[in-house]
Amino acid sequence: MDLGRYIFRRGSQLLPLLFGISILAFLLIHMSPVDPVEARLGKEEASLLSPEDLAGLRASWGLDRPLYWQYIIWLTHVLQGDFGISHLSGRPALAVIAGCIPATLVLMGTGYLLVVAISIHLGAISAKKRDTLLDHTCTVLSFIFYSTPNFWLALIMVYLFSIKLGLLPVCGTASPKALAFSLPELLRHLILPAAVLTLTTSPWYIRFLRASMLEVLAHDYVLLARAKGLPEKTVVFRHALRNALLPFLTLLGLAFPHLIGGAVVIETIFAWPGVGRLLVESALRADYPVVMGLVFLLSIFVLLGNFLADIAYLLVDPRIRYGGESD
Repeated sequence: MDLGRYIFRRGSQLLPLLFGISILAFLLIHMSPVDPVEARLGKEEASLLSPEDLAGLRASWGLDRPLYWQYIIWLTHVLQGDFGISHLSGRPALAVIAGCIPATLVLMGTGYLLVVAISIHLGAISAKKRDTLLDHTCTVLSFIFYSTPNFWLALIMVYLFSIKLGLLPVCGTASPKALAFSLPELLRHLILPAAVLTLTTSPWYIRFLRASMLEVLAHDYVLLARAKGLPEKTVVFRHALRNALLPFLTLLGLAFPHLIGGAVVIETIFAWPGVGRLLVESALRADYPVVMGLVFLLSIFVLLGNFLADIAYLLVDPRIRYGGESD
């Protein structure tokens, strides 16, 4: 099977998955006990409306129809690029989401790059310096940060670097007094949320790459390279690391959902105006069109991340056959 047919076959599997995710998400979201009318108007104002007015509002939002029919209508509109109208802002849900995507891309892109760079360097060095003080220190810190809840670490860093030391801002992407975009100001606001996201995500990948490196370093071709008198740095970083990165590539495809989950909490704590914070606010206020739009789009990105990781794994490892067999 050639690469083109393999990509087509794997790509065609994404549509049923996405369809199933959309059904499950739609059912779970509409099982919420929060009334969209009360969430938008407030309980006091909603209590002042007559039952006829409340029924009219629900009918205008399509909430009076059977759930399966609501899903069919929603899916039909989505296929046309229409995710509905936000109950809260009255704007198209896709426009509301699009306005928050740049901030999330900045945060998650920074976190992803830092996770990759830190994991590769510390994982390789920890394996090379096995059972040394450096390796033990890296192991202890990895377990500490892996076991630390991201919201707790975020609150600790807010208290330490903002409240106690007053070094870094902790709210939004810019100062309220800023009149125009400023890259230095954005970077100052980015430091803490990106640091929390990186520290709580990278430990697992560091440990995985270390284990992969130790396995590769025990292979015969590595021993042969050392026997030929090649410098240790060349043996480790050119021969061993290159092969140890093969399973690591697949794991990096799974880093995306981890980063999304972390971004939801971190964006909320740091008031970062991204899709994670928007998802929490929309869910609490029962803004169904925005929540469904976010879940649908994030599902697409997660599935694409895994799909691209599989393709990258095939391209870098010639031993893997497209049909699932290896030499």
